[in-house]
Amino acid sequence: MKKKNRIIILLTILLLVVTGALVFVLFENRNENKEVTLSEGTEVDLVMFMGQSNMSGTGDSDMAPTVIDGAGYEFRAISDPTKLYPIEEPFGEYENKEGAVDDKDLKTGSLVSSFVNSYYSGSGVPVIAVSASAGGSTLHSWRKDGTLLPDAVNRYNTAKSWLTENGYVIRHSYMVWLQGESDGNKQTSQEEYISSIKDIVSVMQENGVEKCFIIRIGIRTEEPGMYDTIIEAQTELCKNNEDFILISTKAVELDTLGLMRDEVHYTQGGLNLIGEEAGANMAYYVKTGMTPELYDYQNEDVYSDSKEAEVVE
Repeated sequence: MKKKNRIIILLTILLLVVTGALVFVLFENRNENKEVTLSEGTEVDLVMFMGQSNMSGTGDSDMAPTVIDGAGYEFRAISDPTKLYPIEEPFGEYENKEGAVDDKDLKTGSLVSSFVNSYYSGSGVPVIAVSASAGGSTLHSWRKDGTLLPDAVNRYNTAKSWLTENGYVIRHSYMVWLQGESDGNKQTSQEEYISSIKDIVSVMQENGVEKCFIIRIGIRTEEPGMYDTIIEAQTELCKNNEDFILISTKAVELDTLGLMRDEVHYTQGGLNLIGEEAGANMAYYVKTGMTPELYDYQNEDVYSDSKEAEVVE
């Protein structure tokens, strides 16, 4: 009887080991065969998601919305530049390049799914999303002779070439930027911030990006005025330069709404709200050629400017 019990125990242990190994393999390869095929000639908008940790996303992927069928796809310029993938959270999880844009231990849930749903609902054109954000990065980290910006340019060009070679029609090429907390910590001046981001966007434009859409940063909860200079810089930049469009001001409200994960990072609920607002406002600009009017939670006023764009239907 004791021998029989030992055999049962051994078989049970073996079954648990085999089951665990199978679950691990399935988990590791859960996206391996998820390939997307769109009709040749499909019109798409290519969007680079750039910035630092709040763009990478430190939320909870389980609380992110499911992307609407047909609303958008991820192009993995680093891990697999051979096909499109459905957008799933954590977005950009596999898009890490050592010594360049590398957030492999950071991405847990982003605003991208919410953004894509909102943008597609307003524009009717699917997004091809490319991840290019680096946690803790200042604008100095994104300088032309550094490692981040050349990597982002390479990701963009790889995506653009693949889409063109595979019969897709790129209607627009854009970048969405969420960055500035590290520059706020560093006390970068308004003038320096504006000058540096212009240089970064100029490089992206040389490669084909049309506009930079800004998601304005929020506050540092322990020192609420610490990021005011950067917030003001981003606001003035968008008011006075046609290459920059402000599409979200909601981040400064997240502390009041209880949607901060810590003193600088947003919860998934906060990321979802920002993504929804930003996607809708970018779609509005693309569709109408008019910059959106936003409630400015920082200044308790309505943000607006008079910039217009040529509308491409």
